[in-house]
Amino acid sequence: YQVIAVSSRSQTSAKKLAQAVSSCHAFNNNQDVADTAELIFITTPDDAIAPVASEIQWHRGQSVVHCSGALSTDILEPAKNLGAQVGSFHPLQTFASVKQAVENIPG
Repeated sequence: YQVIAVSSRSQTSAKKLAQAVSSCHAFNNNQDVADTAELIFITTPDDAIAPVASEIQWHRGQSVVHCSGALSTDILEPAKNLGAQVGSFHPLQTFASVKQAVENIPG
């Protein structure tokens, strides 16, 4: 899969990530990302997953994944109710910054 869209609490942060990933666009809001991509990763702090999942009008057939090691997929119920497939994924490594992520992830 190719990363094609990102959003963040900070537009500056979203732009930094988009500039580091070929063919990626930074959006001002999460809905624009959901309208653009078929597979969406919610990579927020745990307490922000539910609000993000609830604010988006998901599309049938989309896949939505959160990256919390502590929460179940039940937190993505709003997406599931609108026809999205839901899942969770806990990365082996976390990243404190965009710069660190770009430096540490091969490819």
